[in-house]
Amino acid sequence: MGLKGNAAIVGAAQYRPEKYATAPRMFHLEQVADLAGQALADAGLKASDIDGLVIHGPQFHEAQVFVPAMAAEYLGLSLNFAEVVDLGGCSSVAAVWRAAMAVEMGLCQAVLCVIPARMAPFGPDEDPSWMARAMRFGGHSTAFGAPEAEFDLPYGHMGQNTGYAMIAQRYAAKYGYDPVAMAKIAVDQRTNALANPAAFRDSWLYAELHKTRNFKPYMKKGLYLGSLLFGIDQVVFRGKAPWTLRNSADHDKLKPAAECAKINYPKPDGVLTFDRLSSVFLSNTNHEEEQPCHLQLKDGAVPIAINLAKYDAPEQRYCPAGVYEIVHEEAGPRLQINAQNCVHCKTCDIKDPTQNINWVVPQGGEGPIYQGM
Repeated sequence: MGLKGNAAIVGAAQYRPEKYATAPRMFHLEQVADLAGQALADAGLKASDIDGLVIHGPQFHEAQVFVPAMAAEYLGLSLNFAEVVDLGGCSSVAAVWRAAMAVEMGLCQAVLCVIPARMAPFGPDEDPSWMARAMRFGGHSTAFGAPEAEFDLPYGHMGQNTGYAMIAQRYAAKYGYDPVAMAKIAVDQRTNALANPAAFRDSWLYAELHKTRNFKPYMKKGLYLGSLLFGIDQVVFRGKAPWTLRNSADHDKLKPAAECAKINYPKPDGVLTFDRLSSVFLSNTNHEEEQPCHLQLKDGAVPIAINLAKYDAPEQRYCPAGVYEIVHEEAGPRLQINAQNCVHCKTCDIKDPTQNINWVVPQGGEGPIYQGM
């Protein structure tokens, strides 16, 4: 890699995707040492072989001012090159490219790139909900360590440096991508994947997912029978059953409205059941109303010509936030999308019978804030 192709990644290590509530909490210097040890072992190198360090540090929990010097001292490294990276969700990519640049320029021979991502321990007087508010509104969250205030593992960036991570999406929303650019992106992604096709199949993630591949097909047989069958699959066969059950796409199961009896739902009682708008209010969802709509229609005529005519506009019912609304006017019915109410469940992307709705990330990482979770 690198501009000259004279640098290469020779070792790597990462923690398995974890939930904050159950993941072990480690001070970031401990994480740096732990991850560095794993990466060096993977590369077959010793700490004495490392003469460069790239680290995510502006919000470092224990050593905000002394990164990367303090991290290098803690690891016992003698450095010729040291760099700090803070590009939000792009930090890992930026760190690797800066390391490659340093190697190609002859500044150093071997660079350690490290981003501690587990939550640091809370102090006795610290309220974890502060971190959630800081992530949402762009406040400084040094007290909670970094970069966990900017990441939501394992799916990537969600926090205050969203401007960096979302720059490509914003560019697309403003200028659009023509078919040639979209085709190039698709080809490049596939080219990169084909460069090492065994990488995923040889990973712990593939092995873990493969063991539970039959879970959903089993559970479609009912709670009790499905639990029994899945239990046999996991306990008797240890997830290595000689068969793989197949799933069908959810949207293929939707029946035309003419084949179904209309359901008259009782009005919400405000005790056990609640109206949609009240529930949306509790989600604290927020989108700037003037931003480009993140719920995109591939064909604007389909919602009326097909969905309404054949399925009675199912998007009015499967969306839990009332985002989709059929408005009847003198000129005829039209679909109105109230994107600001979206709670990011992506049901529309999955359930739409014609797969005409494409859910994309809204600008600025906006959306719901579930403070009680």
